[in-house]
Amino acid sequence: MRRFVTQFFASFLVRILAGILYTFFCTFGFSSDRLLNQLVKNLPLWVTTERVRIFSYVVVGLFTITLIILLIQRLILSKRISWKFSRFLVVNPFRKTDDPLRDLPYCSSPEFIITQFYVEGKNKSTKPIENVHGYLKFDKTETTLPILINGMDPKNTYGIPAKSTFIAQAIFPKVGKKKNGYTIRDFWEKFGPFTFNFEYGGRKFQKVFSEKMISKFINDQAIWQKNKRNHLKF
Repeated sequence: MRRFVTQFFASFLVRILAGILYTFFCTFGFSSDRLLNQLVKNLPLWVTTERVRIFSYVVVGLFTITLIILLIQRLILSKRISWKFSRFLVVNPFRKTDDPLRDLPYCSSPEFIITQFYVEGKNKSTKPIENVHGYLKFDKTETTLPILINGMDPKNTYGIPAKSTFIAQAIFPKVGKKKNGYTIRDFWEKFGPFTFNFEYGGRKFQKVFSEKMISKFINDQAIWQKNKRNHLKF
């Protein structure tokens, strides 16, 4: 008896699944009443061709609605964080001198150094974002630098609060006792182009910073610093 019940329900489920496939065929114009009659053959009397057809349409409709909802959720979650990449490196003037007064940004012909990677992000959602992790990966050496959130290790924070702005940064290591960061020449020799990787809530975000993009940004920053220095001199 148990074997009969098992075989009956197995056959029933197979036929229902076949009915769902039949609905897909109907959608593309390949329906056949003969095929549907074959599906309900030897099944209980209440399993009519019309009921199988309605059931199939309902299942396919629910499946389609669920798929659309999942796609919308994925699209929304992938854009939970918005980024501002108009400024992504901190470029400051620096002079090799022991005279503090001559180290002022408006002294003549300063040397420019790159101290950190620095971008602004915003959690656009109404929920906090946890499990945050990020790093820079340099193409030339394949070395990495960890990303800090508002100057702190993400592990020591409570994530990113809802509707809040935050700073993602990576500090370049010190060179010598007085110099934090790298000259532009040293930066190209030791690092060069890199990729910003940021993971949050099971999502991954990547942005590549090419040599052309970095060069343009550094040149623009150097020009801005020189103009600022010339303005302060007068």
